[in-house]
Amino acid sequence: MAQRSLLYSSTTRWVLAGVLVVATGWASLSHVYRAAHRRIDAVTIVLGDDPEVLRTRLVELNGGLAIKLDPAERARLYQRLTSKPLDGTAFALAALDATAKGDKEGAAKLVEHALALEPRTRLAWLWRLDQQMRNGQTVDAATSTLRLLAVDPEQYPSYVPILAGLARDRRNIPQIAAVIQRNPGWRETFLSTLQARGYDPSIRFAIMDVGTSEVYLIDRERAAFVADLVAKADYERAYLAWISYLPESALASVDTPYDAQFKGMPGPPPFNWQLTAADGDRADTNNGLDLSYSGRKPVTLATQVVVLQPGGYRLRSTVTNAHSEGPSSGGTVLTWQISCLPGNQPIGNLALDTSVTGKPQMSVPFDVPETCQAVSLSLTGAASEFPVRLNARIAAVQFERATASASAPESAANPTSAISSPQPSVTP
Repeated sequence: MAQRSLLYSSTTRWVLAGVLVVATGWASLSHVYRAAHRRIDAVTIVLGDDPEVLRTRLVELNGGLAIKLDPAERARLYQRLTSKPLDGTAFALAALDATAKGDKEGAAKLVEHALALEPRTRLAWLWRLDQQMRNGQTVDAATSTLRLLAVDPEQYPSYVPILAGLARDRRNIPQIAAVIQRNPGWRETFLSTLQARGYDPSIRFAIMDVGTSEVYLIDRERAAFVADLVAKADYERAYLAWISYLPESALASVDTPYDAQFKGMPGPPPFNWQLTAADGDRADTNNGLDLSYSGRKPVTLATQVVVLQPGGYRLRSTVTNAHSEGPSSGGTVLTWQISCLPGNQPIGNLALDTSVTGKPQMSVPFDVPETCQAVSLSLTGAASEFPVRLNARIAAVQFERATASASAPESAANPTSAISSPQPSVTP
């Protein structure tokens, strides 16, 4: 079965002898049980009051999770069933005993009866979860795990990893997302588990997005998600995730690069401008990029990651004001550098002549190769032999296809974006 393959492979299977593990490492059901059941009457009567006893007595058989009772223990259990016919835990323990004897059908009926008597019977839910996982019933298994979370909320660190694996079945995402939304304290454990185990980032994106309100989906989660994709050089999906977090008011103004006129549009780096403000150098956006550069050492004043389709491009930028705080021979001290990602290999540049203001300046054509998943666009300042502070203002910067006329007036330009629509048609 297709869903069964989510849990089983030729090299992984359930191991139930106190530890229940599948694929990348599931939580131990026996550990979950003993941590939450320091004293349950029916189990104590039959097995004693040592919580470690349950761990050593749990075994994995073909029929499922089981406990083998000796004749004396079984007699005590039957006595308990007779004297306390409403004890759901006693019937659940009888189900594990029936499993050990090979009576899986009888065990299932006992579990069903235990849950009918007491819907919060933990041992019965554990047995049912084990059966569902074995049979590849991932939707039912998610429901059972969520029920165990409701019964044992303090044990969420043990149950959440199970849920993380079950999230690989996309049918489970709405119900898991809803529970995570209602319990924001579980979010960090859940999302970090998805990341640590290398699950498809789209699962994490969906869990963060489906049924989630702003009060729970805080900015640091979004930034961390995008940063993780960028760190893995998955730039396109990182950009699609990033742009999906923008307010609707910003989507109509998405350009290449983003905030090409430096208006201070919303959204964090790396797909928005990261500006320098240290060591006497600064860059600010205010309907233009205002710069103050000391010229004492090389510095990156502004940088942004841009997703571009492969092909030929030119870069256009306009300096509207520039003056030096002292004698200057003029010329170029600011350069737009375009580098291929990953690897940061330079592929083009536009050296700005700060003595030319008010007119668009164009780079020579450069090529974005197929191997280039994104580009880094950075405005750098070159150190001078005799430093003089330069104050300047840049009106805009834009990528254009190399076929565009270099002499075309600024108002006629129509930059070509790598993304056909500002609203992504697919999720990461």
